[in-house]
Amino acid sequence: MDVDLTIRYSDERLCEIIASRPDAAAPLYRIVARLADLGASLTETMREARRLYEVTLWPDRRRQ
Repeated sequence: MDVDLTIRYSDERLCEIIASRPDAAAPLYRIVARLADLGASLTETMREARRLYEVTLWPDRRRQ
């Protein structure tokens, strides 16, 4: 599974985690969590990205 993770921190100790496919602008999954919950939030983000990744149809790369 090829997924990019973006993690953004703010001054209020919140972080935003975005999982997206490398070839798509729209995120597969986005979550905002407290910095203290970063580990659990990363686990949830990857679990949801894997689930959504399987549902999302990829273009047939053989067609040109």
